[in-house]
Amino acid sequence: MRRLFLFGLIFLLLATSVSATDYFIESGVADDGGGADSKWNGIKFTFNTSGNITALQKFNADTATLCNVWGVTEASWLDSDGTFSGDNCSITAEVVSGQVYHLVLKGNSQRYVLNYASWPIVKEVGSFNQGTACNSEVACGSPTVDDHYRRIESFNFEVISGSPPAPSYPYAHINLYDLYDNSSLTDGTVCYLGTDSNTSVGGTCSFFNHTTGLNYSVESTNYFQTTGTATENATTDVYLYGAFVLLSASDVLGDTVVGFNVSAGSQSNESLSGSTRLLLSPNVTTEVTFSRSGWFDALLNVSTGSRDVGSFNVSSFHNNEFLINASDALSGVPVSSFSVNASNGSNIFLLNTSAGSVLFPLLQGYSWNFFIDAVGFAFSNVTLAANASENNYEFSLLPQNSIFLYFFDLTTLNPIFLNVTVDFSKGNLSFQNSSNSSEMIVSGLDPGTWTLEADAPLYESSQFFVTVTDRTVQDVDVFLLNSTLTGETTIVIKEADTANDIPDAVVTLQTKVAGNWVTFDQKITDLFGTTFFQLEQGEEYQIIIEADGFSTKTGVFVRTKSNYIITLSSENTQSFSSYLNDFSYVVAPSILNLS
Repeated sequence: MRRLFLFGLIFLLLATSVSATDYFIESGVADDGGGADSKWNGIKFTFNTSGNITALQKFNADTATLCNVWGVTEASWLDSDGTFSGDNCSITAEVVSGQVYHLVLKGNSQRYVLNYASWPIVKEVGSFNQGTACNSEVACGSPTVDDHYRRIESFNFEVISGSPPAPSYPYAHINLYDLYDNSSLTDGTVCYLGTDSNTSVGGTCSFFNHTTGLNYSVESTNYFQTTGTATENATTDVYLYGAFVLLSASDVLGDTVVGFNVSAGSQSNESLSGSTRLLLSPNVTTEVTFSRSGWFDALLNVSTGSRDVGSFNVSSFHNNEFLINASDALSGVPVSSFSVNASNGSNIFLLNTSAGSVLFPLLQGYSWNFFIDAVGFAFSNVTLAANASENNYEFSLLPQNSIFLYFFDLTTLNPIFLNVTVDFSKGNLSFQNSSNSSEMIVSGLDPGTWTLEADAPLYESSQFFVTVTDRTVQDVDVFLLNSTLTGETTIVIKEADTANDIPDAVVTLQTKVAGNWVTFDQKITDLFGTTFFQLEQGEEYQIIIEADGFSTKTGVFVRTKSNYIITLSSENTQSFSSYLNDFSYVVAPSILNLS
């Protein structure tokens, strides 16, 4: 029975990212009994702590005769003369930890334990498969074949317990890590030890029998160069950085924030001014958190490049938030979709939502005007002071193009709870509404000027004009005069120069309510310049007359008779206060707002 003797050196490497053990068989000779030697050189076994293989790798392709993990395709295992090829096995397969895998050995081996100096490294745990090519001197249950052929055998293997002896040759290994998160660098990073060079495999650069010193230099297209001194017959951990970016912060108003902290992963830094640097990985996007006492955290996605020392700014730092909600004022149903405009005079923010609420990042100590826009509703706005106690607001939205009417007794100023009927008309549009609750709302009106005439039992009818603009709501107080106190008053409007009647003149009558003049009736003169009002004897009224082409007149009179004639001058004629037919008047601008 032939025996296989394996001599080699073993190195144990403990990696920080994956707990594992690496075994190196540097050199040795296996006697195949046929006169040809097979060298085992630079083979690396990687096992996890539970004793199962995690990787099998060939370090020296020129002399390796150990074949691959089961399942990796082999070409021809034998040369034409029946001897083994020098380099036709690819041992680079990565296998899953925690499992037993199959190893293929070329050569006339029987199932011996691989060892160094009687210390076991790998043992057979059961035959997996046996080839059909056998040496004629070994009975393997197959026909005898040419002596030049070697036995090809497969077997399972695993690590057995024990610690390997220290190697006797000089070596130095450099583990490469990203300084940001301590992760192992990808394979292919170039390392120099003295003048010797090597590229990393599994995050490690390995040097054997080196003679040019222990000063190392590590460089990469992604990472900045790092230098230092390795330790003989030991492993040196080297940390490289690929991004050291400059971070600054500004608040939502655009002003620089002084004094804040930044953090990402296990890295953090503090800024005592307006900026600070933070270590990150290269060529990735990392979420950086900006924090400050009493402020909300601000998040910034920083996308780095290779060897990046660029600048990044977060512009959303804030110390207060306003939660804005909206609901239908009439039904109370929440409004889901709307937009909000927030302004403090010099800064404007616009946010949209379809979820029923929107959160505004703001600065405390400022007054903010919120303006809300929702389809089908009138525009609404409110001014609020941003402080710690008030941080939310709900808008009650009214239907667009609406008029709210409130009915009062002109004499007592009490609400009228009788049935009030209001006729609405504009051009060929007309309809009627009634209410006995002292108020009325009408919505969805076409933009333009509407004529409204209100009537209630025991009260004189009152006519007035309301101009509806798009997306608005108007509140109108309607004052009705008790009919038991009134008498009919005729007012005729004429031209001052010709005494001709002026048709289509707007006559507005006002009375004092709480010291202010308020409109309670409006009429338009007929073809004869005449209109009629129900007024209370001895009461003081203000009258406003407007007509196209004429100057507007405003006057105050006490009702002492039933007929008044008032003259208007053309717009290019200036009038002064005078007394005519017991009526005094003054000129007022024609753009006077009557509503």
